[in-house]
Amino acid sequence: MNAAGRRARGGYPGFLAALAGIGALLVAAGWMPTHRLAGESGIVAMLAANLLTLAASAISGLPLAVARRAGGGAGAAGFLKALGIRFAVVVVGAAAAVAKGLVEAPAFLVWVAISYLAYLVADVRYALSLARA
Repeated sequence: MNAAGRRARGGYPGFLAALAGIGALLVAAGWMPTHRLAGESGIVAMLAANLLTLAASAISGLPLAVARRAGGGAGAAGFLKALGIRFAVVVVGAAAAVAKGLVEAPAFLVWVAISYLAYLVADVRYALSLARA
């Protein structure tokens, strides 16, 4: 089996594990600077932003996993649909959190942007592994 086939064998659980690993790295790398710049409320905002974007990535991976399980690939259109779902979940979730005052908006929005880009790496790798398998 080639390398792409081995990656695809990890499937959706492997994708979720990659998301968890990225999340752990983001929190570990961002804890001290966020605490220093924004205090305890910044830490809460960082954790909330990471949780929101992680959930959005996990949700957006579902259509790709379902298409793969159904016997076909999602293709480029499926990947774009997944990215649209991811974007919508992040925008709606971030807008709701900021509008309700649940988090400190500046730190939260900075961390939404950082984590959105970091999790995008896992999303693209997952979609490519499915396309190559």
